[in-house]
Amino acid sequence: MVALIDRFPTADDRVIVNSLFIKSGGGSNTAVGLARLGVPVRQISLIGDDKFGSMLIADLNKEGVDTSKIIIRHGASGIAFCAVKKNGERNLYVHYGVGETLSEKDVNFNEINNAEFLYLSGMNGSKIIDVYQRASALTNTKTIFDPGCLAEKGLGKLQVILKNSYVFMPNELEAEMLTGMKGVKAAETLLKAGSKIVILKQGSEGCILAMQGAIIPVSTDKVNAVDTTGAGNAFAAGFIEAQLKGKDLLDSCKYANMISALSVKKIGARTIPSGKEIDSIKRKFDIQ
Repeated sequence: MVALIDRFPTADDRVIVNSLFIKSGGGSNTAVGLARLGVPVRQISLIGDDKFGSMLIADLNKEGVDTSKIIIRHGASGIAFCAVKKNGERNLYVHYGVGETLSEKDVNFNEINNAEFLYLSGMNGSKIIDVYQRASALTNTKTIFDPGCLAEKGLGKLQVILKNSYVFMPNELEAEMLTGMKGVKAAETLLKAGSKIVILKQGSEGCILAMQGAIIPVSTDKVNAVDTTGAGNAFAAGFIEAQLKGKDLLDSCKYANMISALSVKKIGARTIPSGKEIDSIKRKFDIQ
């Protein structure tokens, strides 16, 4: 749920909402982004048997995402309330609902192992780290781990997933939360903690691509950002598509930067472009 406002409220304050709309978010944005980019994608998650859950299924189906493995459980679906100012700044308030109850018994890991890429993100709960550790250890699929709220659990709790994953993809805030450092120093610390490849998302500055023996800042085009909600999801979708099309890590990051930059030009978390909007970018990177 996204509310457009002129200013953030203070304590005991009241702010008028100029516009309000509802869309699915979190890891679903990456799934939709991949679908819009023409990549076959299946979402695995757990939602409630409420109106929000029904809306999510309908929305994803409309976008071309395979929802056959989404689990529906009695209770409330996870929901995020996002307040966005005109300059693109935002605040998020998140309730995870029944999604927090996801456990290993809910997941068919053998089926996941048939995927070329596995994107882990957007979930919380007492057993989610166990799920992610087992999923990231699968040998036939490349795991991209985007920690999100799990960064709050600390580096030690996530270290097994980092070591198992093909790419660890935090944003600046998450990287600082995990390491106490910023930028290149944060990326270096995450490599020392066992990550094979770190891609540190830096918003308007682009990203840092870090691996053993090389740390490469990857800049991006400057754009007039209207709303940065979902920019990280757009980046992940672009990166995965480029990797699937055989691009190297550097070109994949450059392509992902451009997809992310396009996504912040509109209001909402679901602004990943499709069709003619990205044709020129695809041609530039020879992505068919």
